[in-house]
Amino acid sequence: MKVYSNNNHFFFILFSITMILQGCVANNALNIGQKETVSNDAQIQVNPEDNDGYKERNYSAFNDQGHHFEELVRNGFFKKAAALYEDHEYLYFDKKAVFSQKPNKEKHKVSIDIVANHLNAIYIKKIHHAISQINSHSIIPSSIEGLNSIKKDIDFGREVIRAYKSYSIIDDEAYQLNKVEALENSIQTIKKELNNAAPDAFNSFDIFSDKSFFVEYPHDILNKNRFLIDNFALILPKLKNADCKNLEQFNTIYSEYLNEETKDIIANLYLSNILSPLKKDSKSICLKDIISAIKNLQARGFTIKNYKNKKVTFIEATSKTLLKEGHIEFPSEVDIDLPFDYKTCDLEKVFSDNSTSNFIIVFDVAQANVKRRILKKEDIKSSFLSGYRTVDNQEYRRVSVAMAEAQRGLSSAQYTNCYSTNAWATLACEIGKAAAVSGWQNKVNAANQEYISTSPTLQQEIHDSYNFSISNVDVTKAMTVNYYILDRVNKKYFKSKFDVSEEKSFRLAYNIKDEDINRSAHLSNYNTETDIELFEKRPVFIKLSNLMQDYIKNINKTKNLVCENDLRKEMLEDKNKALADYKKNAYETKSLDDPRFNNVVVIYNPQKKLGTGFFVAPNHVLTNYHVIEGAKFFEMKLYNGLETFGKVIKSDVRLDLALLRVEARGEPVKFFDSNKLKLGVEVEAIGHPKGLEFSITRGVISALRKQKSVYDIGGKDILFIQTDAAINPGNSGGPLFIGDKVVGINNQKIVANVVEGLGFAIHYSEAKKFLEEGF
Repeated sequence: MKVYSNNNHFFFILFSITMILQGCVANNALNIGQKETVSNDAQIQVNPEDNDGYKERNYSAFNDQGHHFEELVRNGFFKKAAALYEDHEYLYFDKKAVFSQKPNKEKHKVSIDIVANHLNAIYIKKIHHAISQINSHSIIPSSIEGLNSIKKDIDFGREVIRAYKSYSIIDDEAYQLNKVEALENSIQTIKKELNNAAPDAFNSFDIFSDKSFFVEYPHDILNKNRFLIDNFALILPKLKNADCKNLEQFNTIYSEYLNEETKDIIANLYLSNILSPLKKDSKSICLKDIISAIKNLQARGFTIKNYKNKKVTFIEATSKTLLKEGHIEFPSEVDIDLPFDYKTCDLEKVFSDNSTSNFIIVFDVAQANVKRRILKKEDIKSSFLSGYRTVDNQEYRRVSVAMAEAQRGLSSAQYTNCYSTNAWATLACEIGKAAAVSGWQNKVNAANQEYISTSPTLQQEIHDSYNFSISNVDVTKAMTVNYYILDRVNKKYFKSKFDVSEEKSFRLAYNIKDEDINRSAHLSNYNTETDIELFEKRPVFIKLSNLMQDYIKNINKTKNLVCENDLRKEMLEDKNKALADYKKNAYETKSLDDPRFNNVVVIYNPQKKLGTGFFVAPNHVLTNYHVIEGAKFFEMKLYNGLETFGKVIKSDVRLDLALLRVEARGEPVKFFDSNKLKLGVEVEAIGHPKGLEFSITRGVISALRKQKSVYDIGGKDILFIQTDAAINPGNSGGPLFIGDKVVGINNQKIVANVVEGLGFAIHYSEAKKFLEEGF
């Protein structure tokens, strides 16, 4: 083994030397044919004479960038040397030498000094000239023509700075010229002077020309948006006296620098010019003219938010009753894309709250209905994961075989006989044996690791087939809008209906099992009920401009207005008619004529039980004990929808009765006041069977019986009323009425395949005793 270990060391050294030689060859191979990259003229200005005698070089292990740099400097190609330095600064000059760990640039410091001094000598003259030119402008002229030379001198100074700083070889502060900072200061000083002089120059500039002031004035001096807004007052008199053509020209050139307020001012000036021919007779200006002018204005690129010259108000006055009762099944949203005031108010206040408006547009949604139509239904086959079964792992068998083979190979290698009369043959055999044993041992280790991590069995999924359903559903949303336009200037009014509809098709998937192996794919391919509901509840958008187009199309239906009060009455009549139509086609879901429902509550037990209770005092509810069993506090709901909660204050398990104190107040019941009940008398039970809240069932009194408590815990028998009125889980604790008086508390029924109509209610006398004791 000692010989084998030494050989391993020898082989490792030999292998390392080989890899080093290969790396050198590879590096040389990469360098061969690599050409120097020289910066283009836009970055470093190279004089034509710098190219004379220059030849491109190939780099190699014996001719790197540093040798090339030194050669360029020796031959006087300073700008070429600067370009080479910039191209290879990071990869070569800033890089540290292998042995000294110092940057390569220190080795070439003398040559770098020569190049930097040469560049400084060239640019010091240019910098002096630029400073002199800029400082010669002691007075800033007010006219654009006089600024051209200043603009050129600033541009020249900036270009000198840019070109000088483009040389990375003189980035070091030791090489930087102080005059560069002086040139920058001169530029900043004249920029401040130009900024101060800009308002006067702007005031004298022809703002209606086809050239922008910001293009003619020295660029990069002004914040265009801030400058135009701050100095808008200077040019406002010119804008007020301008005609449409000049306003269009100004808007084309400067609109991108204006804010909403200044855009509004210019747009209103343009509208005034368009409508000015009609100003001689103010009554001739109608809403149609205003809308036409706005359309013309928008087509020419103007932006307007508020039309100031004529007061136009848009009012949304949809019936609150229709909204509250759900007749408006989806909302509307009006896109106010015309520059009119927008308000929401009651119809009764339309005229009184908008007395200063010249034109009033009233928007009233009469109906908004959703219709679903299922066109087709089909079943789609799919599979779901129903369970798992244990199966043999074929991979485990392969791993076991591999493990056995590796162990056999190791055993065979270990027992190899290397005895020989030839010492060298024995040595060679021992070396080979050691190598073989090591190799097989590695295989055994790997096979063993794989064997340990491989299970002999696998859990295989069991997939069963099933069908889920697909329906093609078309959803239509239809809205009818009554709208009115009052023209107070010309004493006219207009009314019409505007219909809006939206349609969308869905492919609705339902009954998809949670265990479906392709559930995600199905859900992505089909719609859900949520998708349809979102579409149905989404607002319908109505553009005000579309409403106005409908008005202009039917403007011949405009009528004379004698009195605004007459229009108010007509609008109220239309609203009441829409409400009456809704009431006529609506069916009530609550029996408002039966006051007994106001006595009853729903009781929600936190343990997912549901029962019934009824008020026996303004804030006390009676129910069965088994309804509230296991909890102390309960959520409750009254017939009017009010939600409240209650707490147990008294209970009797034998009687199966409990009394709750309730936060809300309700209407107490009246108990039957006679001690005689006739058999066959009609009774009614009110409760919430199987969660169907506030249901009423009818039957008769079948018998009066004394029976043991439902809990069968001893004590006296309890008096029950036997009835055939249908009661089910959820009716427990609810009242059994004769007329408007309670005769019992619904409690239980006998359930069997051959039994029907055997229900029992706790006699009212038992309840009265329970309430009177300590109450």
